[in-house]
Amino acid sequence: GQYAIVMDDDYHAVDDHSKPGLHAPIVIEDDVWIGARVVVLRGSHIGRGAVIGANSVVKGRIPPFTVAVGMPARVIREIPRRD
Repeated sequence: GQYAIVMDDDYHAVDDHSKPGLHAPIVIEDDVWIGARVVVLRGSHIGRGAVIGANSVVKGRIPPFTVAVGMPARVIREIPRRD
């Protein structure tokens, strides 16, 4: 989505800007839709076919074939699979 931000790093420590921040890889599987202005934080995993609603903040794991929204993003419904 437009203006989405994917951040795998905190850039610097809160108390000391000379120290690097924490970092962890992000996994975004196939066929994921990410809405406008969504922020995906370090260590997050978004499962295949998931939809992330606009203005949401993803922190952690979003299961496959679900719709998640909010801050932090929470699953609000499942999406029927079309395999």
